[in-house]
Amino acid sequence: MAIKKSEEQDPLYREIGNRIREARAGKLTQDELAEKISMDRSSISNIELGRQKLFAHTLFQIALVLGVSPAHLLPEESPSHMANDAIPDDVPEVAHKWIQQVREQANQLHNIS
Repeated sequence: MAIKKSEEQDPLYREIGNRIREARAGKLTQDELAEKISMDRSSISNIELGRQKLFAHTLFQIALVLGVSPAHLLPEESPSHMANDAIPDDVPEVAHKWIQQVREQANQLHNIS
């Protein structure tokens, strides 16, 4: 079944989903991760596929359960496959600021523990 235009994956969330899947591999199933953060398995699947956006607190919960820093789940920079023409003009700057804020918060939390 083809993904409808409105359901196309945002490259940023696809990259985050890939990183979550890689961090989860060999540790937990999607069902186990979903149970630990009170979500449905289908939500975890959709997050990993980049079809479902996630709130910052969900990213932090997933990172905690997987034993990684939330910053580990975020791209270092805009992935090279994220073509600017595929994203509205105002999104890259907003996404970049969001990533920086989450990284700073993650690093602060990591330094506390």
